[in-house]
Amino acid sequence: MDMDVCTPCIPVKTKRIRKKCEHGKQKRYCKECGGSSICEHGKRKSQCKECGGSSFCEHGRQKAYCKECGGSAICEHGRYKTRCKECGGSSICEHGKHKAQCAECPIGLKVKRNVCIGCAQKTLSRKRRQIGLCATCEKTRPQRTEVTFGNMIIAEVGHEPNIIDKSLAHDTACQGLEKRRPDMLWHIQNRVAVVVEIDENSHKDREASCELSKISEQTYAIQIMDANIPVYTIRVNPDAYDKRRVMVVERARMVGCIVKDILAKYEDYERNGYAKVYFCYYHSHSAHLIDAHKLHWDCEVIT
Repeated sequence: MDMDVCTPCIPVKTKRIRKKCEHGKQKRYCKECGGSSICEHGKRKSQCKECGGSSFCEHGRQKAYCKECGGSAICEHGRYKTRCKECGGSSICEHGKHKAQCAECPIGLKVKRNVCIGCAQKTLSRKRRQIGLCATCEKTRPQRTEVTFGNMIIAEVGHEPNIIDKSLAHDTACQGLEKRRPDMLWHIQNRVAVVVEIDENSHKDREASCELSKISEQTYAIQIMDANIPVYTIRVNPDAYDKRRVMVVERARMVGCIVKDILAKYEDYERNGYAKVYFCYYHSHSAHLIDAHKLHWDCEVIT
């Protein structure tokens, strides 16, 4: 009589379900819960160089990106696979350039940040992205920043200023003030005036006394022209800034908002000779200019 032979049971692999902590993360990877995979430096143990994490090779690099170790992210040409033209890397566009740096393949704000707003051809280094101009445009076309950035501000305000880079000294009482030429001036007769000064590189090389004279004489000329109306001066730096990363588009938007807000309240102003100065995105190396202005006027610093 044949007997049935019992076949040994084959274990079935099941996916282990890891419970999440109250912070919505796997407990072992949660810093707040002190997860078992988090080291004393607040990083994943495998990714912490100080702890000798397993993802680092003997050369002190992540294994996947180490050329000497033949990392998985390195192609046969010794480049990152995603950036290799010969391998058709995912970050290379149809024009043979990096997608994030190709002026012919606009893909949003990232491209605008990487391409010079002057020539719209050269890609910018990380440092120059704050300025928005390549070295050639900044050096050979010194007025380019003022014109380009000025147009951006005008677009944000919504209408042209009354004066662009022209002398205010038309009255006989203004003799000696012929050189005072505001970059842009919005003026509502008998009510208020708003001056916008585009100060390249935060005017770091200027003497405080010269800058004070400029604003004093410029304000004086306007208030002679239109007896004692309030004058608001907005000084904005379009170049390198060290407090945080602020794109020129955002700076123009901020200045435009200030101008519009002042002009919108035109019925509330009195002829009291009031003057105020705004400093927008000034680099810390020009702090002495701000301090000097504060001794004479009401000042507001936008950071």
